[in-house]
Amino acid sequence: MTIRQGTKEDIKIISAAEAVSFPAAEAASEGSFIRRMELYPQGFWLSFEGDSFIGFVNGMESDEADLSDDMYENARLYKKDVYKRYPG
Repeated sequence: MTIRQGTKEDIKIISAAEAVSFPAAEAASEGSFIRRMELYPQGFWLSFEGDSFIGFVNGMESDEADLSDDMYENARLYKKDVYKRYPG
């Protein structure tokens, strides 16, 4: 298995996996993934078995104890949050 960081070129396969993994009312849209990728590209990780895509994870850093609906709906919450001495 290979795990790598996602790129803009992966949005189509990410969206397809999302569509078969969640009910339509709950699945994130392709547009939502595009916005997340633009704001927080380091939050996407994809796994492959050989050349076959087998899944992905996407998330953001948060100090909150619980997930809220806003975390799924507001792409602006996806941001880089690192110590100032570690830019990048």
